Amino acid sequence: LAFLNDSKQQICVLGCNLCDSEEKRSLFHNQNNEWACNHENQSANHPRQQDQNSKSDRLNKQINELTERESYKIKWVEKRNEYESEIKELRRAKEKATQKNIKYEEQITELKNKLSSKQEQIHNLLIELEQSNQRLNVIETQFNAYKLQTSQNEENYKTLSREFVIMKQCKEQAELNAKNCENNRLLYERRMKELDDKGFPICLDMICPYTIHCSVSEFQHSFIRCYEQSKQRYYDDIKGLMNQLDMERSRADELLQKIEHNRRQNEEQLKTIEQTQQKKLDALLEDGQKELRKQLAEANEQIKEQQIIIFNQELKISTMDSDKNELIKINQKSTEEQSDLREQIKLIENLLTIKDQDISMMQFECRLYADKLKQTELEKNHFIEKERFIKQRYQNKAKRAWEQCQTTRTRLSRRLVHLRYNRDLLSKHLKKQYEQMNRLNNLFWETGWAYVQSQNSLQNINRQEKEYVDKEMQTILINNKIKQVRYVKLVKYMSPITIVKNQ
Repeated sequence: LAFLNDSKQQICVLGCNLCDSEEKRSLFHNQNNEWACNHENQSANHPRQQDQNSKSDRLNKQINELTERESYKIKWVEKRNEYESEIKELRRAKEKATQKNIKYEEQITELKNKLSSKQEQIHNLLIELEQSNQRLNVIETQFNAYKLQTSQNEENYKTLSREFVIMKQCKEQAELNAKNCENNRLLYERRMKELDDKGFPICLDMICPYTIHCSVSEFQHSFIRCYEQSKQRYYDDIKGLMNQLDMERSRADELLQKIEHNRRQNEEQLKTIEQTQQKKLDALLEDGQKELRKQLAEANEQIKEQQIIIFNQELKISTMDSDKNELIKINQKSTEEQSDLREQIKLIENLLTIKDQDISMMQFECRLYADKLKQTELEKNHFIEKERFIKQRYQNKAKRAWEQCQTTRTRLSRRLVHLRYNRDLLSKHLKKQYEQMNRLNNLFWETGWAYVQSQNSLQNINRQEKEYVDKEMQTILINNKIKQVRYVKLVKYMSPITIVKNQ
């Protein structure tokens, strides 16, 4: 009976230590007190009191050791729960950090896409510059052709001026001939008057030597006839010369009028052509300079914006690197703590196994431990259900994230369609501008003398633009290489979980 009472007392103590609520513990204490009172009453009457007391002391010692072990086990379980909660918090922080990394990677991809689009825009601008250079070459060819035409016109003008000088000389010679003819006519008239005044006997021997054998009357009649005939011949010759002089004068006047008229027309045409060509060239040069300045200003603004964006992204990446390093350190610490806890738990489990072997003789305690194991199994099942619920929650979150990614993908596809539509519109606009430029090229086939200076200035501007674009392309390529190296480093430091999620 004493042994039974001692065993009951031990069972009560174990039940008190294992019970969770205070009510159960109070019930176990009451039962233990009752059993102790009954044991004292019975021990007073029992003859073998010393042996039973020794046995009861041993059992009490064993029970105390078991209670100490159980309290130690409970403490370690509490610590284990604390460490598990800390591990969960660290996992949550790690998941948040991975989400931030994913967001930053998405931002980096967006920036890369923007940079590629800006590079395409710069390439299009370079193509436009090449097209403008080709147009300028066409204008140069037209200008050279116009130079040839102007040189031909100048040669024609020189030939006409030479002909004009020759005609002037001919006119002067004709006037001199006319003056000589008039002088000869006046001389003939004077001589005739002198002959009329002096009479025919004075020149008798000079004019008609054969009248010596004739009579005087016949000689007079013949001399008068000869004189009249010579006079008529002189008058006819003078009239013919005067008519020829008048004809030559009229021809010279007509030729001079025609030459002056042609010279005036050529001068007016040259002046009008030069004025129109200068105006057209000035307008073309002003329009080209304005367009080039606008394009350069836009390109400079875009480049400045890209530099600012790149600088901000580099700052973000540096912050991400620092956050990632901190997370890596935290993960390393958590893994070290987990390894320490596992080692401690293994030691505790080994001690518990040893102690369980010592307590295997007690069937009631084994039943209690079996009940406790059932409770632990129930708790495990409950914990497994919680884990399943948490997994389902994370799966739902992942599905939502995937749906969000799909929505963003659709939005980006729509944006791509919109950008393609804008690109088509821009291509149409460029075609229209190209047609307009062709029309202008067809209209502006005549160029001015100031084209050489404008060409030199345009060549200098194009060189400066090419040097500036080359420098900017080099800077962009260097920044892209730096970003690629940093991205590779980020991928190396990333955990495999984030890599799988990104895939």
